[in-house]
Amino acid sequence: MSLSKFENTADISSDFLTVDGVAKYLSLSSSQVRKLMKDPKEDFPKSFEILKTDKRIRHIFKKEEIVHWVESKRSKG
Repeated sequence: MSLSKFENTADISSDFLTVDGVAKYLSLSSSQVRKLMKDPKEDFPKSFEILKTDKRIRHIFKKEEIVHWVESKRSKG
């Protein structure tokens, strides 16, 4: 179960962020981040899959790519 954006305690000081870290950095919920990941129109940065199990894939993102994506949103509208 994902945390709400108010319960999220993920570390956002690293160069790499988990889904929860991206959510905290962008002030979104983890489920909102996962929706962005799945929407091809959003052109959301691609994650690195660092751990695959039978039930879950663990994703991390480069923080600089998240910053670039946010800045590209500003320039479009």
